[in-house]
Amino acid sequence: MSLILEKLLMDIMCFPYIKLIPLIENLDKFSNIVESVKINQESQQLWTYVYFGYNNEDLQFYIEWPDSSGTKQFKGWHIVAKYWALYLGQDSKYTFQGKTAYSNLRFGKGSWGIQTEFEEYKIGKSKLWPGVQMKTYDSKWITHTEESEYDSLLHEESEWVTDGIYEYGFGMWTKFFITNPSRIYEKPDRILIARLGFSDSDQAEFAVYIGRGDYEFWAGSMRPVQYAKNLDGYWNYIYFSYSKLQQIAVGYVNFLKQLQIQRTKFDPFDADPANNYARFYVGNWKNNQFGFNGRMVSAVVRMGRGSFINEIEEFQTWMELYKVPVDDELGTKDHEIQGAENKDTETYETFIYEHEAIETEQYSVYGWFKYCGDLSNSDAQTIIRLTNNEVDHLSDASILGDRTITAIQQGGNMIFGTYDIGFIDKDYEVNRQTEVELGEYRGIWMYIWVGYSRFDQQTGWFLGFPDISKGGVIKKTMHFSPKYLAVYLGKDGINKKFIGKSRHVHACYGTTQCWYFVNKVETEESLPAWIPYKLNNQFEFFIQKDDDALIVAQNDNAAIDVEITESNYPGSDIEAIFEYGIGIWTRWLMNYPFFLLEKADSHSIFRFTTNAQYEDAEQNGDRTVSAFVGRGEYKFSTYDAVLNKNDISTGSKFDKELEGYWNFIYFCYKRIPTNPKAIGYVFLSNVNVVKRIEIDNAKHWLLRNYARLVVGKKEFGHSAFQGKLFDPRVFLGKGSYIETSEDLINNLIPKFRAYPPYKEKQDNEPVQVEKAKITERVFKSYEEKYSGVFEYSVYGFAKGNKLRNITEWTTLVRVTQNTPDIQKDNENAGDRTLTIFADKGKWIYSTYDYGDLEVVDDDDGSIIHEFDMNKQWGKWTYFYFAYSFKLKQAYAYIRFIDQSENSFLFEDIYHFVPHYLSVFFAEDGYGKMFDGEAFDWYLGIGDGAFTTTPNPKQWPVDPAPPPDRILSALLANQGFNSGRIVKSQTFLQLDETVNLVEIKQEE
Repeated sequence: MSLILEKLLMDIMCFPYIKLIPLIENLDKFSNIVESVKINQESQQLWTYVYFGYNNEDLQFYIEWPDSSGTKQFKGWHIVAKYWALYLGQDSKYTFQGKTAYSNLRFGKGSWGIQTEFEEYKIGKSKLWPGVQMKTYDSKWITHTEESEYDSLLHEESEWVTDGIYEYGFGMWTKFFITNPSRIYEKPDRILIARLGFSDSDQAEFAVYIGRGDYEFWAGSMRPVQYAKNLDGYWNYIYFSYSKLQQIAVGYVNFLKQLQIQRTKFDPFDADPANNYARFYVGNWKNNQFGFNGRMVSAVVRMGRGSFINEIEEFQTWMELYKVPVDDELGTKDHEIQGAENKDTETYETFIYEHEAIETEQYSVYGWFKYCGDLSNSDAQTIIRLTNNEVDHLSDASILGDRTITAIQQGGNMIFGTYDIGFIDKDYEVNRQTEVELGEYRGIWMYIWVGYSRFDQQTGWFLGFPDISKGGVIKKTMHFSPKYLAVYLGKDGINKKFIGKSRHVHACYGTTQCWYFVNKVETEESLPAWIPYKLNNQFEFFIQKDDDALIVAQNDNAAIDVEITESNYPGSDIEAIFEYGIGIWTRWLMNYPFFLLEKADSHSIFRFTTNAQYEDAEQNGDRTVSAFVGRGEYKFSTYDAVLNKNDISTGSKFDKELEGYWNFIYFCYKRIPTNPKAIGYVFLSNVNVVKRIEIDNAKHWLLRNYARLVVGKKEFGHSAFQGKLFDPRVFLGKGSYIETSEDLINNLIPKFRAYPPYKEKQDNEPVQVEKAKITERVFKSYEEKYSGVFEYSVYGFAKGNKLRNITEWTTLVRVTQNTPDIQKDNENAGDRTLTIFADKGKWIYSTYDYGDLEVVDDDDGSIIHEFDMNKQWGKWTYFYFAYSFKLKQAYAYIRFIDQSENSFLFEDIYHFVPHYLSVFFAEDGYGKMFDGEAFDWYLGIGDGAFTTTPNPKQWPVDPAPPPDRILSALLANQGFNSGRIVKSQTFLQLDETVNLVEIKQEE
């Protein structure tokens, strides 16, 4: 018997069917057993493991591919052979087209067993079915003009297996640049990123290119992934892999900026497994394939099972190993090209960033420029040109980057230009621009800012004029990520030179702080070099010393007269101001700084003028913004240059709120293009009310280099302000115009000093303290000491001579706020501030009311109330008379020795706030002198001096308790507790225990 092993291949590759045929002799009859195993197409070229064994009557075969296996056992008898032959790869009938490896023929014990336990299986599996083999590369800058340093013959790598590998792939973070490390002035149709080839031919089996608008994945044919505007200067991760088993090639692009993954696939796709040659290459290929230009990070090539990535979820997991590259922190750099000194075109220099600004995200140029040429000149004159292009390649606008950002003045227009790389490979408008008409602003200092933000893909422009700002953006503008940047100021060798001057010119680049959304409202507040060098520059005048802030207008002189010029206030920079405001605290006082008996038609609060030689209202600017106290109103006055009206006025009524309180006045103006407006405010501090007036459509000339503030002065028929003025301030420029009452209260007034406090502390000035018989007049006066006091009173004890009944008008006490030179009995308001008289059985309390300030001779100098003496003329009596400015009340009170009392409240009584106070006691020159005695008389001053519950602390004699207390004590059969009864002869007192004491009553 003989056994012919027709096919015994321990490992076999690329064989459609494997036939295993044992020959069995039975009674001189042989039987062939044939078993067929189908091999899937995707596995036919893969290394395959085969085992076929015999043990007595048992036969078994086992076959395994990388992703599947098959086995079968069956019965059969073999003869005992004396001859054995092994044909491997070829016999007389069949020839195997492929390779074998790790083949073995065993006889005897150990030949039969577990198929995967044989050493040949283990070695072959590790060598022929390896796991992932991976090679990584350092981060590099790659230039399209030189052969790449990424060039690997993988089959020569130590411990690498390439033969028969059926999965492979490569990936890397890429950042492509048109400009860096070398400049590409004309992008080709195809740029090689990387290739993986299995022969030394120019045609790669697998490759990724940058095409026209797409990443191109090549595997026999091309599959695109569109990059749109996400190519130049952006990190994108690329991975391309293939699986022979799955017959699929898949490419991925992770667009970092968009946080988007795009996938393309070749399905189905059949490629041969790798052979004994594998080459991975990046960039310029043999100088006949335009290479990658830019940065490459985390490049990796993989071969072996697990290299293929099919699903996006797998790709995302893979990406976790390769974090986003961290770019070098560029920071922000601002270069001062020119300082505060004005320069003309001939002194301009070109500023070059060059390598300092690689990959900068933002750049801008800004400064102040003033055209000094003929207004008829219509030539294009370069003010600013920032370009990506080096000198040898620079033109006006023919190459991308010529006009990275430009500001070119042509005639009466400013042209702002930029460019857009668009979709870089499509037809698009290379240069884009915006024109702004300069109009009346041509020839004055103007602020120009031009800038670019790559993140926002916007180019911005901004023009700052005296009273208007114009800004805008050109959206969807993509610039190359730069390597070289140059700034040309005033001359670029292309257009005409700029005829003019400049100052404070800067160039900025970096990752932040160089870009502003200049199309938004109030952008200028944050723009660099706008403050403090902008037109409508902020300037504030105020009195520096606190002690000097309280001012008064008197003797026909202004309270303050100040001229605001550059020479007087260096750095004020008021070349062209269109917004201003004047504020001041005012306290109208009829008694200060002198006694004003009648108010005039107009009193000057302040005049703010732009004319060095001014009249009342003869020319524009005499009353730029001015305020007066008129008849019953605060009057605000300004002018309109368009209508040539020099006095446009309106008022805010004050009723009786003028006298005594600190009121805040603010008058401001802004030349708003659509509606120039002046707004006047009166803040009534005592009632916490703001009154507001508007004067619309009053256009002013620009305030240029001169302004004057005159406060409180008597001139041109206006009387001086009567009273006190405090902390005047001039605001010029941005922020001076206050639009709302809320803004006034919350933001403006807190900038001022708090107005001086009112006289609030209570004092008691002695008038007649000792108990004594009156023999002569007592006179005391107080000037300035109690100026501005809101409460005052006079009080004390007196009794008349009981032997002489009163028959004539008699003066007990007169408190007056009028000085002796104007004081009368009751002709003038204030003569009888607080007075007490006696006449024919009456005590007479008299005060005054000044009525309406605007009406002449309407004051009431003698408002009286009488109390009956009740036969108490010759007995001690307590008198109290007080006034409250805040309450507008006077309170008269009298208490007799028998503790009977009476009072009267004078309401709606208006007093002037006193500057001077004097007390006439017992005689005032108008009535008969008081005949009697007095005790403990005082003049009360300040808060608390006014009360409706006066209570004498000490009587000159013990007074009797009220009659109702005597009656209640007797009815209760008890003594008195801390009380006293005045009788004709005796006095009873109860103090805890009953003690009777006899005291003679003092008459």
